[in-house]
Amino acid sequence: NSFSLSWPSISGASSYSAEYRAQGASTWIAVSQSGTSFTASGLAASTTYEYRVNATCSAGPGAYSNTGTVTTNAGTPTPPSYCAANGNSTYYFWIDYVSLNSMSRSSGQESGGYVDANQSTALTAGNTYTVNYSSAFWYYSYNLYWKIYIDYNGDGDFTDAGENILSRSTSSSSVLNKTFTVPNNLPSTASKMRVIMSYYSINSPCGSFGYGEVEDYDINIINTTSNKQDINAQFSKEKNELAVIAYPNPFTDVINLKILDTFDENSLTTVSLYDLSGKLLFTEKINPDATDHSIATTGLAKGIYFVNLKNGEKSKQIKIVK
Repeated sequence: NSFSLSWPSISGASSYSAEYRAQGASTWIAVSQSGTSFTASGLAASTTYEYRVNATCSAGPGAYSNTGTVTTNAGTPTPPSYCAANGNSTYYFWIDYVSLNSMSRSSGQESGGYVDANQSTALTAGNTYTVNYSSAFWYYSYNLYWKIYIDYNGDGDFTDAGENILSRSTSSSSVLNKTFTVPNNLPSTASKMRVIMSYYSINSPCGSFGYGEVEDYDINIINTTSNKQDINAQFSKEKNELAVIAYPNPFTDVINLKILDTFDENSLTTVSLYDLSGKLLFTEKINPDATDHSIATTGLAKGIYFVNLKNGEKSKQIKIVK
């Protein structure tokens, strides 16, 4: 597990010091930086870490920023259950090779026309990969139909837009390939890749069919922005922008706000939640003395949302994903 920090450069600063520690620990781990970013790695799973940054100028080191927090992922999650699929016969042809990223598998005819390959690899959201695949024939070559699916959002099916990454037919026994890009707006999740080869045209990732084979592979979708907490707000010089951090991102049932600014007590302070279409889902008042605030989101569908915090003339909008 890891998280990344970034901050704007400070005029006259010669270096920066980033510090982090597990929440509640007495000792900070300090790292000097000449640049304006830092990644802490090798962290414990499901653990909240605190971080802060200061700048060193000609007069010496300045004060540390307000302390922010980030919670690491829970480790390798368990893939959801998926629908059954298989070919009824692999006598004439079968899948003999599949590779993607760090995994590679050569195989013969699978009993029952299906195998959970018990292999896994991690795919990073926004990155481009190539999957390689081929078939073997017993006597003659046949024109075969191929489908490859990846359950990008980890919801236990292969039917969402973009999850069918390959559809083609071919009689070749050579190793073929397909290049694809993992979408950016994904949560870090465990999922599956399903490879289907059939003598008949394939219309569904589920169910039994005549001749052919199905292979499933474990996929861990990694979104590096899920563990990033941007502390630009702590150094912000924008007079009309509130300094606030929303975490975790992606969230599950609760959005936590870390408020790093001082509110104008004479002005109304509100937090609002909007969906991607701009529809206001709810709004509520915040105590002007608050430094932390939580928003309950139970029942919200997976998707992109915007948190808007407003105090008088100051405001801050944060994009967040469920």
